[in-house]
Amino acid sequence: METLCYEIDKYLCDNKIKHLCKENYEYMTKEYIHKEQYETYGRAYENKYNKLKRSKYDKNEDYKFKFFVDILKDCPISNILNEKSDLVNLKKLNLSGIKIKEIKNLDSLVNLQELSLNFNEITEIKNLDSLVNLQRLDLDDNKITEIKNLDSLINLQILTINGNKIKEIKNLDNLFNLNMLYLADNEITEIKNLDNLFNLNILYLADNEITEIKNLDSLVNLIKLSIHSNEITEIKNLDSLVNLVSLNLDNNEITEIKNLDRLVNLENLYLSYSKITEIKNLDCLVNLKYLGLNVNKITEIKNLYSLINLQGLYLYKNKITEIKNLDSLINLQGLYLYKNKITEIKNLDCLVNLEELYINCNEIVEIKNLDTLNNLKILHLGNNKITEIKNLDSLVNLQILHLISNEITEIKNLGSLVNLRMTDFNINK
Repeated sequence: METLCYEIDKYLCDNKIKHLCKENYEYMTKEYIHKEQYETYGRAYENKYNKLKRSKYDKNEDYKFKFFVDILKDCPISNILNEKSDLVNLKKLNLSGIKIKEIKNLDSLVNLQELSLNFNEITEIKNLDSLVNLQRLDLDDNKITEIKNLDSLINLQILTINGNKIKEIKNLDNLFNLNMLYLADNEITEIKNLDNLFNLNILYLADNEITEIKNLDSLVNLIKLSIHSNEITEIKNLDSLVNLVSLNLDNNEITEIKNLDRLVNLENLYLSYSKITEIKNLDCLVNLKYLGLNVNKITEIKNLYSLINLQGLYLYKNKITEIKNLDSLINLQGLYLYKNKITEIKNLDCLVNLEELYINCNEIVEIKNLDTLNNLKILHLGNNKITEIKNLDSLVNLQILHLISNEITEIKNLGSLVNLRMTDFNINK
């Protein structure tokens, strides 16, 4: 018995409306509802289905399981959950989005492994002590103000409490087996009380009010850390996170790239939407694959020579005037330089594996120096000052070409682009 009928998507999303009644009516009545409840819930389900068949929603894929949710709202949950003989072996339970105000009547579900209570009106975490086998608990988008009453959940591996009103990280000391902790979109001001979570692999603290990176020293097994959209001004206190693979610090108040030398396993680094003026201090990040520095104040491409494994370089919406210092990036597949102040296409010869090049919204006047980019599939050159289509003959694998909003007067020199499937020449001459 893997899941209750509330796990709607698993049983309904892949079926057409005309098949739902028979399959799920039988599932609901035979598997989980006692005979004395048959007429109440089973008949209501059938009636609502028949009504739906006659409605305007008959062919609407997005609506096909909403009528089932309506049934659930009519069912007193406690009546079903308290039938111990039926539900003692239940492992997964999804009670999301049905306006629950209080967590209760779950004591008999001692074998439950996954519980989802997202999108409800819950204000307090409580009455979970008996769920000692719980491995995943989802409480996103409720009205919870405090982390508490989780001490008995010693087998918990995943805890999500995004989109609530939590102000403080606390009361997690007993969750030694926790692998993933999601506390995004709350009102947290300080990183603290995580010392016992030494098995944590993923920590998500985005969209809070955190001003300083600290108190992470014990999280030596952390692989992914996201603290984007906070109020952090400085990169620091990350030296112990030697296993970190992904670090997201987008949308903060950071002015300088520094203190990353120990993160030798880092593959993804995101520092977009900040106040960085210079690319530097990345020499030790030899395993880096994706570097995001969009929407900063960078004026020059430099200090990337050691990033030989880089596959994606994101530098759009900066103040860069020249394409240069990319010769060592032989594995680069995507280069994103749109919305800068670049006047000339050059210094791309070594990027033989490049597949995507975005240099739209610059000040380029001529298409040139693309001859070695034989693997290029996407080329965006829109919103420049280009007057002529030329020098594209070698781009035999090009599939998408955008030249919107230039000064082109004639469509020509595209004959060799045999794989081209999308072009855009709008707002030219």
